[in-house]
Amino acid sequence: MECALSLPKTSSPPWVRALMIALLVFALIVIGLHWLPPLRTVGSSGAFAPPVIHMNLEGITLDEISGLCFSRMHPGHIWVHQDDINDPRLYRFDASGNHQQTVLINGVLPEDWEDIALGPLPDGSDFGIFIGDIGDREENEPDFQVVVIDERDTLTSNQVAPVRIVDALWPGGMGRNCEGLMVSQISGDIFLMTRSSNGLSRMFRVPFADWTAEGGESPTAIFVGLFQLSQLGTETGLLDDCEVTAADFDPGMRTLALRTKHFVYLYALSGDPTAALFSTTPFAMLSTAVEPQGEAVTFGLDGRDVFTASEGSDLILRFARNDPPNDGVTLH
Repeated sequence: MECALSLPKTSSPPWVRALMIALLVFALIVIGLHWLPPLRTVGSSGAFAPPVIHMNLEGITLDEISGLCFSRMHPGHIWVHQDDINDPRLYRFDASGNHQQTVLINGVLPEDWEDIALGPLPDGSDFGIFIGDIGDREENEPDFQVVVIDERDTLTSNQVAPVRIVDALWPGGMGRNCEGLMVSQISGDIFLMTRSSNGLSRMFRVPFADWTAEGGESPTAIFVGLFQLSQLGTETGLLDDCEVTAADFDPGMRTLALRTKHFVYLYALSGDPTAALFSTTPFAMLSTAVEPQGEAVTFGLDGRDVFTASEGSDLILRFARNDPPNDGVTLH
């Protein structure tokens, strides 16, 4: 049964009708979060449920969220950062979306923080938070920076010092515009994903032994492989189609998430990425059409569900993996 929505005829002033229209649009957006059509998938059916609102961030206004990860010290809490020059702060929200903490990272001056990830520290402990100062729209900077902090330091202070600032070089001295940052829970290697307007996204790697080395020269990122998202045909004609804005590994290194403004593409892994990965297709594609400008993606700490955030929005969305899964991907 089809249902047509219309405003009643009225002699109310124009501002009243404008308000009614605005409220109607807002209601349709909210309803859309629950009534989205089934997710478009490749090689699977029903791997994930449609998105729901996981939390609504409150207590502080953030309009340029660019990175999202879960806290290892505070169950259910999240950390976010902004894509805002000269704002070296992380913001923590509890499981209900209430702002709990703002942490200033001393000794760094961001130029373009684009993504955040969890990973092992140089001492091998699992409490590292990595922030990528990796954006370069003009692609004229031969280097990039990854800031590493120990989350345990945030338990006793709202100001922390990095345990490592990784100043790394792009191969050949050629600048790259990069918006995806990942850290392997197996090897501790740092991985990066470039953003390109032609649908070609390159993966680079900085080995753990290189970025943890004391002194010496800056490490050089190593080219790993190339994704051709434009060949999927899912974003043809859309604004900024197939441009990667964030990426993440699940903690078990079984799934890679690449996100654009329009979709999250999920690829099956068996540990750290190898050359074989780049000839595969995603086993699921999650539509994020309800977000105004999708910029962040992460997995829950158990590796099951996918969470996203957007600039210009206070909402964190959750895509729950169906149980039992039918996509052939091992859960962790």
